[in-house]
Amino acid sequence: MRKSNKETAVESTETKNQVRLSGRLLSLALRVGLIIVVLAIVFGVVFGLKRMPTALMQPAMQEGDLLLYYRLDRNFQLGDVVIAKHDGKERVLRIVALAGQTVDITEEGQLLIDGYPEATETYYQTAKLDEVKYPYRVQEGEVFLVGDYREAVDDSRKFGAVSKTELKGKVIGRFQVRNL
Repeated sequence: MRKSNKETAVESTETKNQVRLSGRLLSLALRVGLIIVVLAIVFGVVFGLKRMPTALMQPAMQEGDLLLYYRLDRNFQLGDVVIAKHDGKERVLRIVALAGQTVDITEEGQLLIDGYPEATETYYQTAKLDEVKYPYRVQEGEVFLVGDYREAVDDSRKFGAVSKTELKGKVIGRFQVRNL
């Protein structure tokens, strides 16, 4: 039995529609795949996200905040908040001394950098720990890191200065997502 022109035209239209749909789905899949690859590169090489694990940086940052950090800037300055990986543990801390500077802590708990009080807006009581001998001189290629909440002791006061190679990046943004 021979098909009429009308039946052939209907089958041809259905085939064309299926080809168009397949092409659109393939195009969509390629676009989504490209977006995923670009995001993986951007957040794997250029930027990073880290949830604030502890209260070490109170009051500037709260436990649970989501931090955006930039991995490519290796020009660290005093006062920068950084993500450091030391002894297998990631920490969010502030740079208080660079290479060549001397860190000391007075009996009253004041942090001194090269004999002068730390240049911060808020005065934090700082405990002197036995693990590090003061005055402590920061060596070339190292930074001295301290948390803003000085009651905690998981910083350079406990383990000394850290190598700049242990710094994963500089915090450039903070998002308050604690109670979501």
